[in-house]
This record gives sequence, structure tokens and C-alpha cells, in this order.
Amino acid sequence: MIPPLKRISSREQRHQSKQNSSGAIVRSFTKALEEACEKEQQKDIHIQTTGYTKDALPFYHLVSMREYC
Repeated sequence: MIPPLKRISSREQRHQSKQNSSGAIVRSFTKALEEACEKEQQKDIHIQTTGYTKDALPFYHLVSMREYC
């Protein structure tokens, strides 16, 4: 029995989309890993907090630190 051409093409499209998405995940992971390594070498620590107080006023707090060896 020969499957319909439409079914075969839809399978191929799903297979290709899975391969493309996994490639994008690998690329984004590699990019994130490289950025993390660069940040680790810099030893700069940035902490940023935003939000609202209990009186509904905007709250913004930024702390910048540098680690010295």
C-alpha cells in the first residue's frame, strides 16, 4: 500500500521543523554559554530589582559590584 502524497509531505515538514527547532535551541544554548563565560571573566556583578511598593509607587534598585582578586 502506498501512502498518500499529502501525508508524506506533511511528515517531512514536521520532521524538518523539528530539526530546525532543535538546531535553533543548540545555537541559542551555545550563544548563552559564550555570554556566560564572558561575564564570568569580567567578574562584574549587577543586581537589578524593579517593582512597586505597598503604596503602589514604582520601585527601582540597581546594585553594581566588581570582584577584585
